[in-house]
This record gives sequence, C-alpha cells and structure tokens, in this order.
Amino acid sequence: MTREELRQKVIEKVHTKLPNTSLEIATEMVERSEEFFLTYTNRKKVPSSAFWLWVDMAVSIFQSSAGEVQGVKTIKEGDTTVEFIDVDIKTVLNYYQKSLNMYRKVMMR
Repeated sequence: MTREELRQKVIEKVHTKLPNTSLEIATEMVERSEEFFLTYTNRKKVPSSAFWLWVDMAVSIFQSSAGEVQGVKTIKEGDTTVEFIDVDIKTVLNYYQKSLNMYRKVMMR
C-alpha cells in the first residue's frame, strides 16, 4: 500500500468516526496527527501497521481542539457536583506516547 493510499484510508475512517465534520476537517486532523507521528518517531512515513493508532490520534486531536475531551477535576456527592477540566492537545498526545515508542527510530549523530 502506498503512502497516499494509506492516508486516504485513514481520512475515510476518521471521517466515518466524526460524521458531523467535513472531509476537509477530517483531512486536517489526519495531517496534524501524521506530522506529530513522524516528528515523534523520527520516521519519513507512517507504517501501515500504525493505521488504527493514526486514526485514533486524529480523532483525539479533533476532540481536544473542539473541547470534547474533558477530565474530571472534582466530584462531590451531596447535591452532586462534578467539576471538569479541559484536556489540552499536549495531554492527549502524551496518552499515545507508549504506542508511539514502538515505532520510534533512534537518530545517530
């Protein structure tokens, strides 16, 4: 599978997972996640074995930029109060570090 074919499959899957978004936005999220993947792993292209990781990263990036990902800050039981904190994109991408480490290449200097 070529690089462009893989990218198109990822875009299609992300667009399927985010049906209320345009194809343009899905494409942008895929490009942003690809850039992070390549920078973090020191690779020139995303391997096909990372297909689902790439999809999940793109969806997570969209959700964090749209404010859809929130963490729970505090929970009170009396009169039930739940306080949320916004999760930024850095926190979301840190979530994927262990998976990305499997694809990381060592740079020789």
